[in-house]
Amino acid sequence: MNEILWAYRTIIKTSIRETPFILIYKTEAMIPIEIGCPNARVLHFSSQNNERGLRVNLDLLEESILITVI
Repeated sequence: MNEILWAYRTIIKTSIRETPFILIYKTEAMIPIEIGCPNARVLHFSSQNNERGLRVNLDLLEESILITVI
C-alpha cells in the first residue's frame, strides 16, 4: 500500500503539471534508493542552499499559483 501512495504522490499529473508532493512540500521527493546510492543530488546537497531555495520558492509561491490556474 505504501508503494502505491508513493507512486501516486510522485507522478506528474497532467492537469496541474506537478506532482502532489511538490505542491505540498515545494520540493522534489527523493526515492529511498537515491539515499543509499551516491548521485549528484545526494553528493552536492547543502542545507544552506536547500534553505535558500525553499525561501525563493516561498517568495514565488503566489506567482506559481497564478501560473498553474491559467
